[in-house]
Amino acid sequence: MTALISAPTPAAATVPEEITAGEYELTSYPVDSGGMTIGLADRGEITEVTGDVLTFRLPSQASYPVPDAGAYAWLGSAGSPGYATEGWLTGSSAVKLSLSTRGVAGYDYYDDLLGEDAPISFAFSDVTGPGDFAFYQLPDLPFLAPEPNAPAGSRFGTGVQRDGTPQGAVPVELAPRTTINDRFRFSAAGMYCLTVTTSASLADGTTGTASVRLRFAVGDGIAADAQCGDTPGGSDPTDPTDPTDPTDPTDPGDPSVADWVIRDGHIDAVAGRIDTVDDVDALSLQAKYDVPGESRAEWIEYDELVIVVPDSVQLSTPAAYLPGDEWSFIAPPATSYWNLPLGQLAGAPWAGLSTESPTLAGLGQDRVLWRVDAVTGPDNQPAPGDVILWEGYPQRAGIGMERIDLPVFSTKLGLPAARWVPLHTHAHFNWSITEPGVYCIAMALDAETEDGRRVADTEQLTLVVGDSTDPSTVTPCGRTQDYPERSAAVPAPNPISDSFVLGAGVSSLVSAIDDGDLETQLAVLDPTLSTPGTRHDLESVIFHRPAALFRAGTGNVPGFDTGVYGNSMQVIRWDTTGIRPEQLDGDLRWSLHSVVGPGDVALSHGQTQSGPFVFNTATGQTEAHRLWPGAGGGETNSAVLWSFSRPGKYCLDLEWTADLPAGDIASDRRTLTFVVDGPLDPTVRANPDGSYPGASFTHDAETLTKTCVDGGRPTKPEEVPIPGGEPDPVEHPWNVPNWSRTTSGATILNRGHVDLASTLDGGGLRTMVKDTTTEGIAHPPDGSGAYWHEMSDVVLQLLPESATTVPNGAYTFIGPVGSRIWNLPQTEQPGLLWPGWSAETIRPSDLTGDGLNWTLTAARGPGDFFIHQVGPFGAPVHIFDSANGLPDTTRISAGSHVHANWTFTAQGSYCLAFERTGTRADGTQLSNAFTLAVVVGEADPTGVDPGGCADLLPGEDPNPVEDPWNVPNWSRTTSGAVILNRGYVDIASTLDDGTLRTRVRDLTVEGISRSSDGNQAFWHELSDVVFQLLPESRTVVLGDAYGFIGPVGTPVWNLAQAEQPGLLWPGWSAKTIRPTDLDGDGLSWSLTAVEGPGDVFVYQVGPFGAPVHLFDSSNGLPDTQRISTGTHVHGNWTFTAQGSYCLAFERTGTRADGSPLSDVFSLAVVVGETDPTLVDPSGCEGS
Repeated sequence: MTALISAPTPAAATVPEEITAGEYELTSYPVDSGGMTIGLADRGEITEVTGDVLTFRLPSQASYPVPDAGAYAWLGSAGSPGYATEGWLTGSSAVKLSLSTRGVAGYDYYDDLLGEDAPISFAFSDVTGPGDFAFYQLPDLPFLAPEPNAPAGSRFGTGVQRDGTPQGAVPVELAPRTTINDRFRFSAAGMYCLTVTTSASLADGTTGTASVRLRFAVGDGIAADAQCGDTPGGSDPTDPTDPTDPTDPTDPGDPSVADWVIRDGHIDAVAGRIDTVDDVDALSLQAKYDVPGESRAEWIEYDELVIVVPDSVQLSTPAAYLPGDEWSFIAPPATSYWNLPLGQLAGAPWAGLSTESPTLAGLGQDRVLWRVDAVTGPDNQPAPGDVILWEGYPQRAGIGMERIDLPVFSTKLGLPAARWVPLHTHAHFNWSITEPGVYCIAMALDAETEDGRRVADTEQLTLVVGDSTDPSTVTPCGRTQDYPERSAAVPAPNPISDSFVLGAGVSSLVSAIDDGDLETQLAVLDPTLSTPGTRHDLESVIFHRPAALFRAGTGNVPGFDTGVYGNSMQVIRWDTTGIRPEQLDGDLRWSLHSVVGPGDVALSHGQTQSGPFVFNTATGQTEAHRLWPGAGGGETNSAVLWSFSRPGKYCLDLEWTADLPAGDIASDRRTLTFVVDGPLDPTVRANPDGSYPGASFTHDAETLTKTCVDGGRPTKPEEVPIPGGEPDPVEHPWNVPNWSRTTSGATILNRGHVDLASTLDGGGLRTMVKDTTTEGIAHPPDGSGAYWHEMSDVVLQLLPESATTVPNGAYTFIGPVGSRIWNLPQTEQPGLLWPGWSAETIRPSDLTGDGLNWTLTAARGPGDFFIHQVGPFGAPVHIFDSANGLPDTTRISAGSHVHANWTFTAQGSYCLAFERTGTRADGTQLSNAFTLAVVVGEADPTGVDPGGCADLLPGEDPNPVEDPWNVPNWSRTTSGAVILNRGYVDIASTLDDGTLRTRVRDLTVEGISRSSDGNQAFWHELSDVVFQLLPESRTVVLGDAYGFIGPVGTPVWNLAQAEQPGLLWPGWSAKTIRPTDLDGDGLSWSLTAVEGPGDVFVYQVGPFGAPVHLFDSSNGLPDTQRISTGTHVHGNWTFTAQGSYCLAFERTGTRADGSPLSDVFSLAVVVGETDPTLVDPSGCEGS
């Protein structure tokens, strides 16, 4: 097979004998002649170096001792000396060297030379030097990372970690046409030599390889021609501190013990299915892995599986815990831990849970029981640390993103732990683990078939945590040890019997059988959720719920004519995990005998308060409810939901009963006390502080001091009258089931999981709604497990329960703090719609650029519309924002599946117009425009016709207007200047015949293609170009650290320090000027004047997130900064208003002979929704 085009010939540029500064890529790629090659790339300029020897110089100034933070523990002891190549703004003047597979610029079609989905691997060998060598990848998003220069991902080291274990390696495997940010570090000055070998599986079935030898002269005192291992003084090299063999222990070429070692990608680590064995249906607990680059899922037995938790996912708990920000449920303050996150993270498995298999549809119930029985180490030894599965994000900030404080399970709270999981569920959790090592998680799935037969499966999931253990050598736990036995529990001997008011927190009704006696106690968890619960006598507890009211109609409790008081009380579960099946003849039974109080009571064990119910006195449902042995209560957070129709004090007479194997009956009958606060008027809304207007239930002296068994008096109905008498039942038009129909016949989707999913077929690009709600899965026409709707056939509904408020200053781009909004959160919230987007069935090889562009082209409705995500550390990540003008564009990677917050600022009906575009691998353009109808809040969805949105589609406007700012890169202004708006450029100074000259060095795709040889940069005069900040560059001031630009939330237009696809990436350089050319080793660069509608700032983000100021037109000019010779630098370019700007600059220096140098120039810049074609850069020359 041959490539679609031939590889361009690398430029015949000369590599310096010693490379001392600048940004370079060591890039590898396949070639037409067969095999692999390696080039040294200076952006678009590349020199083939396969088989050569390259020498790099790291000055003494590049000293880089190991920081104290735990994230740097892989590098060694805190404070250990060393030298390193440039990282993320470390203040070093060292060279920056990155590994890449981008190859020659414009060479986009070498995929056909590679095997299918084959990565390109980089390996280090033959390392010689006076100290230790370490290579390591840096975080992909340094501005969101707390330690942007810490090791994250691939690495290789010859030294030892902080704990004394060898550094070892994580393989460097890159997809085609990618690059990583990384550092090369050396522990002592001297000459280091090492070999870099690249390899890849080629399309012809062979393996191609290429090598290059690298020399690093570390420190000013080492000669360029020194021998490998020499020190600056010429002494013998010191022995490295690590005596171990630095061979990579995870070489992918070595066979793994497990058939599947999962290091990346989406895997439902807990997945159930029904397998038929000898004509008998059997429940099977397995993992379901979405194989990268393939449109299939692989079901994997646990005995064939190892899941890797790499060091790149290490986090640290806060240094100190504050009220409302308590992390003891994971670990003490300032503790490192590993966290497979709730959201997908490159370089780590995205582990979730799934009960979506269509084979489960034949069960007799709509749920399965998931239980974690134990966590051990191999050979039934104790586990190395704690394991906690929990929901939410690791911070409190965010809309609908508050941390859910009840872990799914936690070894700190004790095991076994169980929860019911509805069928058709797809969920993700944080997997937090406190120590490295190998973990065996013993788990069970239980279910009941249609004929009433119980089926179960028990398996042990193997996790390898940390890079110090080679996962390819780990034997899955189930092969070497028996499943841990779950022993029967006994009641606590002396539960606390003193009166106790439980007003918040988490508790469980724990039932146990001992010597034929059944007893149920209340386990109250410590507020920190870091220790098992304290046992209380049930009848000594007053369950108290402060004022909380769902308005009538939104709680959906059958038989309740008023609002729902109580709103689930606090988290109360039932727990029978300590009862073994052989202790019973059948199941435990739970009965309600009577309720004395002011209203009705309902107890739901479903996802919402609408049931199914344990009991509901409003409908007369009081029959005994079966509790399985080994089970946990509820389907939401393992909790049950308590609803009360009126505020007041209630006495509930409950009984637990069990038939014992010998024919005896054991029972435990208890009277529980509940106090529910709230307004007498069930129609009122809460005040912003959570209180309610008007009269409320009033306590007497005994309300919260005496339980029902101690003589506490329940409230009478006449003591809490409804103002104006009993209300007439009200039917709310928005209160419709999922899959209801509009009058036009469209399907209303308001509860469960849906995706706006793009697929490729023979007809091109197509986007539909992939419906995996309960109702959608029940109606698939082809048994695929999902129902696919045309966009024009659905209405998405945000129910009134989606209402919330703007939480804090980081979200003022939506509205003022405290203002009312309607939001579908990034994480699934039971009872609401959970919309995402995907291109899961599209492979990277199907498209050029590995993805699609998704654009919000128009939005019509009563308010503004936003899609945004919460980043790893709480800051919002903007995707769509109709408030600041459209279109807005984001990127959808091939094979991806993503969720975010969907936020609306007003109730009513909306039409959203979108377009998705891309390019097939053969160059064919793809496009799909569509609209989406959305109904928000207390608005009737049945009257909405999605067809009414069609006028927003392209071509429907009889007088369409093209946005004048939407022009391709290298378009021309009316004056003939070149518009640069996408890709990489430098404002570059050179010495030409002794004269200082500054021009624009253009390495955009169009610039390189127009250079004299097709590989070098194109050089523009400053008077011949206009820089354009497209509307997509709009963002907001994110924090107080950037208050020099404007208040938090202020709109600005920014070209970021790190390259952003689809935007211009301007830098500055003096790459070709040598230190010996100048006196003072550099140039001064001054911003002397600015003309335009707003202020201009150029700044960098320092290693710890603080801004480093370069230019600031708001506080007076001129501003001056230094450009070192041989360097190439990037920063943030920020403008505070849209429009046209003229920036006046001067660069000055002094030749080595003492003669002065100067170059005065101006730059024309266009920002936002401004027509760049009307700008004449020559008009700036007088600035």
